Amino acid sequence: MLRHYTKLASVSVACGLVLAAVGYLPTLRLGGAIGVTGMWYGIAVSLVAGLVGALPVSHAMSQTNANVPIAVLLGTALRFLVTLMLVASLVFSGLVDRVAFVTWVGVSYMVLLLVDTLVSLACVKTAQQGANR
Repeated sequence: MLRHYTKLASVSVACGLVLAAVGYLPTLRLGGAIGVTGMWYGIAVSLVAGLVGALPVSHAMSQTNANVPIAVLLGTALRFLVTLMLVASLVFSGLVDRVAFVTWVGVSYMVLLLVDTLVSLACVKTAQQGANR
């Protein structure tokens, strides 16, 4: 479990940093400093939700007779619920610029979902190749 989760977490954090680097200047230009704060919060929300959603998948991949598709569904539901709770709490708190925040939650959620899926598929493929030897 730890191997897959560590790999997924490191790739996700790196991807989040790349998103922030790419989006910093446009967000600063369009939303000012408060928009950049919203960008950081948005990326952080998607990153935290993705890491929570990866827990069931990582656990299932470490088990010999685990039902990985069910774990993927559970992980997707957890990811969505954590995102929803964090977005609602930050939007209603007034700590962030809503437009920049929600925009970056959407962008980073989709990008990190793609990255997490690709990393998980690569880990499954590696595990299957190891089992076939």
